[in-house]
Amino acid sequence: MKWSEVGKDVAEAAPVIGTLLRDGAAVAAVGSIVAAVLAVDATPQAVARTIKRDPAALAKLHAVELEHRDKLIELQVNAANNAIVADTRRIQAGNGRAGATAEHWAEWLWRPLNGLLFAPTVLALYVILPAIHVHVPDVPVIVWEAWGALLGITAWRGEMKQRLEAADRPAPRLQVGAVMSKIRASRTWV
Repeated sequence: MKWSEVGKDVAEAAPVIGTLLRDGAAVAAVGSIVAAVLAVDATPQAVARTIKRDPAALAKLHAVELEHRDKLIELQVNAANNAIVADTRRIQAGNGRAGATAEHWAEWLWRPLNGLLFAPTVLALYVILPAIHVHVPDVPVIVWEAWGALLGITAWRGEMKQRLEAADRPAPRLQVGAVMSKIRASRTWV
């Protein structure tokens, strides 16, 4: 059993504690607090057994949440902020490694150069040269297919790189969690 499973059971009576147990960065600390309140071992199994056996256990947790609501919400906000800071550092470290392994200019220049030359080449061969009555050289179809495939693969690779970089950003749920914590802090719990 995990703390996240215990958090689901606790969330109805003590929503902030339940949320911290489900996906907070301070799961172990909150689990220890819950175990201390219930006077059991600081393990998810012991807490879950006590909650199932003792109907007053959830009421105790609710009372603790009401009494220490501000501190628990602050802990939740701090945990979300710490997760965002850790994600930011991880991304920055990744960006530093990417810069250190940058390609030589000739390696990265061929992609945009091919993209820029494709349209003028087609325009020159099939519009300009015939318009000025110059013999158009016979270009094999395989050349056009290869060049088009190269441009397509390059465009696809760029899109995949952008998607991977977008996936490397902090999860929106962490940002939403911080906002929701502030909203909860402004509400009075009954």
